[in-house]
Amino acid sequence: GGDGDGDGDGGGGALGGGDVFIENALDILAGMLEDNNAVDNIVLEVNALKFAYNRSVADCAAVSLQSLLARVQALALRAGGVESGQCGRKALLKSLKEGVHTWAALLRRYVTTGADQQKLIEALEELCEDALPWVADVFQFVMQALYDHDVLPEQAIVRWAAAADAAPAGSARKARRTQCAPFLTWLAEAESDSGDENEDD
Repeated sequence: GGDGDGDGDGGGGALGGGDVFIENALDILAGMLEDNNAVDNIVLEVNALKFAYNRSVADCAAVSLQSLLARVQALALRAGGVESGQCGRKALLKSLKEGVHTWAALLRRYVTTGADQQKLIEALEELCEDALPWVADVFQFVMQALYDHDVLPEQAIVRWAAAADAAPAGSARKARRTQCAPFLTWLAEAESDSGDENEDD
């Protein structure tokens, strides 16, 4: 089709605004997530763009995450009967759980190594500061949902937290680290519990 040749004609405020790969991928993903397409079909489309624009697996993961979270927000707004602006936190968290449950398999296709996991968290942090600022308020819950659905393992989250500990006081990253404290405590306790169980085997 001739719909992939609109070079640099749009300035969508996405990750790195004006990036044609991201604009096209977000456009395709938005439609496919809306239509509940099979993950295999979505991956075929995203991979076609990946090769066309010579992009990395990390770029595919980042744009998939951005699309998923944009879909979460749209569903929460719809559930709250709000066309624009704010949606209730409760609706957002419910939509987040459902959205990650539905589309985690898509992210898992692109997040297979420790480096991929680190880049996905970096992409999530970028979204907080750029395209999807509302994510900053629920960052902990996004991390937890990605953990619950086997996109991010515990060690990736702990590694991120250790790096975030070193962030300057008052920085956005430090604030995200503070927000995640209850989740990190829970992770540490869950780990020690499973260690106890393993010793009983």
